Amino acid sequence: MKNYTSALLIATILLASIFETSCTSPSHITTENTVVSTEIGFNSFHDELAPYGHWAYIPSYGQVWMSNTQGFVPYSTGGHWAYTSYGWTWASDYAWGWAPFHYGRWAFEGGYGWVYPAMNGLRHG
Repeated sequence: MKNYTSALLIATILLASIFETSCTSPSHITTENTVVSTEIGFNSFHDELAPYGHWAYIPSYGQVWMSNTQGFVPYSTGGHWAYTSYGWTWASDYAWGWAPFHYGRWAFEGGYGWVYPAMNGLRHG
């Protein structure tokens, strides 16, 4: 389990550095002779987050995702801040942490609590 957690932390840090720019356009990673294009869309987030929470429509945000974790507070519960060669990053302990902690922003909506607006600049489709 410790190796899995370490690998997940490293993957999270690498993804955070790679996808530092907006997800509305493809990110290009160039190595010596290879160019890799990666694009993250709404469907990826919807499908990956669905088992860990629920989706709802809130007029001020559109589609939002809410964690099923009781007492959840973004960047406060279920993880810790870690200083890396890329600066400070949130190292999430949640299986779903790769998405909402590194793409977009959380919002607190009265009557709902913490919500993750699905479109956070992502391509729909």
